[in-house]
Amino acid sequence: MRIRIAAAIAVLAVVSVGPAARAEVFVGPGDPDIRPVHYRAVVSHRADSTTLIQTVEVDSRAARFGWLKPFPAPPEISVESDISFETLDQQTRIRAPYNYAVRDNLFGPSSVSWWLAALATRGPGRNDAATDAQPRRLEVTDAQIFEGRVQTSTITGKMIVPAALQAWCDQRGIVLSEITKSSFAGVLNRRWVLVGLDVVDRAPSRTATAITPPVRFRFPSKFALLPLLRQPRALPKEPPFAVWTLADRRLASSTFPTEWISRPWEEDRGRPGRFEGVFSRAVEARDALTETLSRSFDLQLPPTPQLVRYRFRHGIEIWQELGFTPAVDAPDIPGFGGRGSISDVLLCLLLGLTPLLFSPESWFLLWLGGRTNDTGWVKYLWPTYAIIVAGYWFVRLDGVGRLAGLLPLAIAAYQMFGTTEEQRRDFVRVQFKRKAKASSS
Repeated sequence: MRIRIAAAIAVLAVVSVGPAARAEVFVGPGDPDIRPVHYRAVVSHRADSTTLIQTVEVDSRAARFGWLKPFPAPPEISVESDISFETLDQQTRIRAPYNYAVRDNLFGPSSVSWWLAALATRGPGRNDAATDAQPRRLEVTDAQIFEGRVQTSTITGKMIVPAALQAWCDQRGIVLSEITKSSFAGVLNRRWVLVGLDVVDRAPSRTATAITPPVRFRFPSKFALLPLLRQPRALPKEPPFAVWTLADRRLASSTFPTEWISRPWEEDRGRPGRFEGVFSRAVEARDALTETLSRSFDLQLPPTPQLVRYRFRHGIEIWQELGFTPAVDAPDIPGFGGRGSISDVLLCLLLGLTPLLFSPESWFLLWLGGRTNDTGWVKYLWPTYAIIVAGYWFVRLDGVGRLAGLLPLAIAAYQMFGTTEEQRRDFVRVQFKRKAKASSS
């Protein structure tokens, strides 16, 4: 459901003050500590118009606070209740290829796996894990647009914001600091506007974060733009951004360097000051993303829609609005060798043989089978271990990764039912001799 907000516009002409700032301002009664934790935004550009759909996760104990954002022109504003960033996040989250799970458990049910697990430290994580507890939902109840300039008092030397903005703050018990006023000056004094949103928390908490509903802003711009308030330096802990760009061409940041991440499933190490592309490809007509973007997000797709997902964290650079221009040589992410690809399947099949080739249990059973002429149960020990390896892969892995158990299972079936007794003994002897020769050399 969409709730359209008719925003009033207040205008006041005053004297210019140079820019200073904060990235995005959250203010509340009594100056509560409202700290943004994570930004998520979809930036869609078409026909000299940008549509920005944004939600912010915050750490806040305030029952009510204001969220102020800058724009180059008065935007159309609506609060969206049917949009699911979680769905878009899952559809554009690149998971590790299946063979990585085989590598993590390379020796299968062997005792070597337990020794390695006890001795080795955990390597770079992957982003397959689900998020922790869901943040509580906030409400956006009203919006107002402020225009004008900020002046400096010749008597006190303090900044004076437009009267309508000051009245909006006074009605909510908000006292603006000089730093916050200077950030507003950096917007209003270059003929931009400020949008003030009323945010309500029905169940304030000291232990859990909260998230705003998705808010849609549509405003004129010649290029894709994510407006932010300026600041002369970054804060000690800048919140990360997840930004999706949608246009008829793949877009890259014109403000910061862009880096294309070929292994986006690895842990985000939070390299500041650069846009890291972790998903990049065309949106096909029958793609699930088409349903999400056109119906859930209600975006008008261009004839050849290109979707890119970025992760971003500010460094020590000056905060400024984030612009996007057509990318040069943007690769497909995921590319060749991604999850479920032919190379991924082949690697799963080959790596699934590792426990039979290199584990001490397999060597011991090969040796035992090569020394005995017993035609009873001993002949089934090594094939039984192959079945155990196959079962391990089937239980331990999911999806295509379970193909790792296919070759061990085929070998076990052949050893049990596809050979004569003499062929089985010869096979075991030859295999063990080969392993013994390889280990001695």
